[in-house]
Amino acid sequence: MAGRAASRLATRLGAGLLLAGCAMGTRPEPGPEGGHPALRFARDVHLPGALGNDWSFPAGSVLVGDRRRVADDELLYCGPMVIRDLRTETRPTCVIRRGDTLFINADRLQVGFERHLPSGVLEEIRP
Repeated sequence: MAGRAASRLATRLGAGLLLAGCAMGTRPEPGPEGGHPALRFARDVHLPGALGNDWSFPAGSVLVGDRRRVADDELLYCGPMVIRDLRTETRPTCVIRRGDTLFINADRLQVGFERHLPSGVLEEIRP
């Protein structure tokens, strides 16, 4: 009986998280002729992260626009991000770009963490 109640609770929590935008679905973007669009960081970028950590994109890092969010068809640029907290690790992330603003972790959050970049930091390329 307790197992059934726990299962129902987990199902409700999972559904609630999806509705709240804490888990967004993505789908691959068909490969256009000439390759997917991409963003390359022209210099090191350090941004304030969530919960007091630091997010970094080293110069030369590339985020590739190879998938879209299912909910709203936004193009996602995905690639590695360095997270510094008690330890340093590289994790995958997907962002939405609007001018010099990135919405980080937009593949997992309805909006993403909004971070403004200095002009000229991002270069549009086709890898």
